[in-house]
Amino acid sequence: MPSSVNGDSGSDDERKPTEHEETVLGKRSLGASALTAEPLAKRANVLEEKALRHSPKDEEREEEGREREREREREPLSRKVRAAVSRLARTMYDKAGMKPDETSLSYLDGDDEEFWSSLGIEYDVGDMYEQMEKAGGVRLRSTGDPFITKLVIGCGNHPYEYKAMGEDSKHAHKDAYTVDKSVSMSPTVLGAFGYTNLAPLFLPGVFEQIIFEGYSPVDSAATLDRQPHLLADLATLLADDGKLALPVGPNQNVRTVVARKKQGRIEVMAVLKGDQPPDMEAAGTEVTEGYLKSLVPNAPG
Repeated sequence: MPSSVNGDSGSDDERKPTEHEETVLGKRSLGASALTAEPLAKRANVLEEKALRHSPKDEEREEEGREREREREREPLSRKVRAAVSRLARTMYDKAGMKPDETSLSYLDGDDEEFWSSLGIEYDVGDMYEQMEKAGGVRLRSTGDPFITKLVIGCGNHPYEYKAMGEDSKHAHKDAYTVDKSVSMSPTVLGAFGYTNLAPLFLPGVFEQIIFEGYSPVDSAATLDRQPHLLADLATLLADDGKLALPVGPNQNVRTVVARKKQGRIEVMAVLKGDQPPDMEAAGTEVTEGYLKSLVPNAPG
């Protein structure tokens, strides 16, 4: 069962993006210019500027960086780093005000080298503590590539938790950064999205797509009240004209608000429910806390 980034210890039903969501947010919706032409143009500009600035000293520094990376791959994580990640994972739950996922935390108390290696930690202890203090979450790996334009919330990259079931490759998310509160999901960022201000851990305004996988972040009005950073962080991270699929309501009766960032606002494009045709009546409505609460008036708190 996928881990959830909500106030409960888990969800009753696994919920994956529907065919409608994938259609609206997929290549057919975004178009070739959003997925290929614009990123390639950006990459070309960056590479051209880098070539103009390149020097023998740059090559020397790059080789030193590659050697450090090879050393990290050869050496297991130190006890100091492991202890820090264990402590920070528990601190993350405290800052988010939610119940810890004890199953996930149990991995942190063991010496499973394969698990620790799967996290691919790229930051030292000082950096990680600074991130927790600033954002209530921790970057396990870098989030600085401007050409990664997809963010998956509620999953990881090759989740260790799914490895024994042979399902980790189904959630590789090689083309995306990920956020999850459970360290065993091997997320890019360990954190509870919406509960703390995680936006500073990413580049702002670069994501063409943001999706929530396996859970509904707004399953009730009370859940939304506990997430003061949800809409603000989404608005910060979405690119201009970037698209969002936001599940709303309890999992057995979930609706997905498909929205787009337009002139700094997040506006509804359509509302999906199961395999029913998209409801277009709300198109153009700004996605606010009040609007989201109107979709779950009878949901239990």
